[in-house]
Amino acid sequence: MKNKFKKFNNIRILRSQTKKFSLKILEQILKKIKIIVNEKRKKEIKLQEKIREKNKKLNHYRKMLLADGISPNELFPNKNSKKDINQNNKIINPAKYKYFNKKGEIKTWTGKGRTPGIIKTAILNKEKKLKDFLL
Repeated sequence: MKNKFKKFNNIRILRSQTKKFSLKILEQILKKIKIIVNEKRKKEIKLQEKIREKNKKLNHYRKMLLADGISPNELFPNKNSKKDINQNNKIINPAKYKYFNKKGEIKTWTGKGRTPGIIKTAILNKEKKLKDFLL
């Protein structure tokens, strides 16, 4: 909630702020607030109805697909088929290059970010080309 409107949610602050208003003005404010609340309520009801209608249609289509022996997952293949998604929903690029580190272990590199030192030195010394490291 924004700080400007926070005082409307605290009854003590609201009482102190409205002491100087007459009853007539407070009743006018109340009518306007009721109008705003009712408008908001109607919008919320419409939104909930749209959501219910959409879910009803989705369930109907899901049942139709399953009745025909089609899995809903088959309709839309995964957009990130070449890329994996980790737990934080970050897309992980697949490895394109492999090399052996100083300990003799196989390491991979996606081709993005800093070039691993072993690949960099091999290219600079003209011992190998980048394509030699492709998977």
